[in-house]
Amino acid sequence: MIRRDCADFLPQRRGEDADAIASGYFAFQIDRDILSVTQPMRGEAAWLASCQAIAKCADYKAPDHRILFMRAALKSGRRQRQEIAPRLFGNGSEFPLDRGKRYTLELGYYFPLQETQHDARGTLSIQLPPTIIATGATTFDIGARSDRIVVPLQAAADMEATGGSIAAKFTTLSANGSEEGVATDKNLSVALTVSPRHWIFVFLLLLVYAVTLWALAVDLRPVLPNGVTQYPPPNTLWQRLQQHWQEVKLPFSIIQTFALFFFVKLYGGKKPL
Repeated sequence: MIRRDCADFLPQRRGEDADAIASGYFAFQIDRDILSVTQPMRGEAAWLASCQAIAKCADYKAPDHRILFMRAALKSGRRQRQEIAPRLFGNGSEFPLDRGKRYTLELGYYFPLQETQHDARGTLSIQLPPTIIATGATTFDIGARSDRIVVPLQAAADMEATGGSIAAKFTTLSANGSEEGVATDKNLSVALTVSPRHWIFVFLLLLVYAVTLWALAVDLRPVLPNGVTQYPPPNTLWQRLQQHWQEVKLPFSIIQTFALFFFVKLYGGKKPL
């Protein structure tokens, strides 16, 4: 939300439904200042400043209004720094996650009640679908004005797994001892996908298996004439390979065993890696 004299530089809503993806990013025009800044702000600093300004509005200024503002991001890559962009479709969106890969869910929050009640506490629980496994804690104590929570995740490797939704539930004790808390009701929808590297790995496994199967099935040793019991001394590497082909088969059998092991690990069960 921004003052009317700055609205010419803002995107306008393109649809009737504000929650529809087709509406795009937009801003409401108002006649008074909610957030006054002297320099442009970006990222987490801009989000926190916006939350602080919105929390001062009349609808949020109740003395014991236990609201938690949150922002979330799914990250991957080396050191979990690459933020994943959602795929948009119709009135929804989903985050594509590669099967068997590790990710990080980063949650930033702002607890405005901490501004006036420093002893205010709450609990934030991350609820995951069966296709997403948490490799760390999923329940956190909220006892600061603002902070960031990191939840390490791993997508299931099961090829039959499809996806699900990641949700967050915020609860806190009010003055009369009852549990209450207001946070977002929006979930992060995730869809498990298969990366191109997975199919390259599968192709290489099948290729290795086919080559080792051929090597174990054939016999390259030359046939000795009648009455000859020993091979002549080899003159080339190929002749040496032919004469010792039975010994060469042992490494091929070991390689084939490893290829089968990794293939069964990929497709042999419904449990995550």
